[in-house]
Amino acid sequence: SLLKRSAAFKEDACFHIQHTCDSMRSQIRHLKDDIHCTSKELEWILASLVGVALFLIIAPLLGIYINNSEGEYVHWHYFFRDLFNVAFGVMAVAIAIFLTAPLKG
Repeated sequence: SLLKRSAAFKEDACFHIQHTCDSMRSQIRHLKDDIHCTSKELEWILASLVGVALFLIIAPLLGIYINNSEGEYVHWHYFFRDLFNVAFGVMAVAIAIFLTAPLKG
């Protein structure tokens, strides 16, 4: 009787351990899929950030070039605005590229 109970307990324990392992394996697979999807979304977010940052860099410089080539007078405060846009664009590119470079999907 004691041997039968011991065998039944061992069988139940093995079944429980197997069930737990299967459950953990399934959760790890789902986590891996979620990480893969998240890394793709992160790539799109970073690409958008770089695109906007490049626009912030290129647009003011292009505006200054066009205004100077047409001989128009540009008030000095526009240069500060453009300098701010360019600096913010450079900072955004630096953050997007250098600070997120260690992240691997």
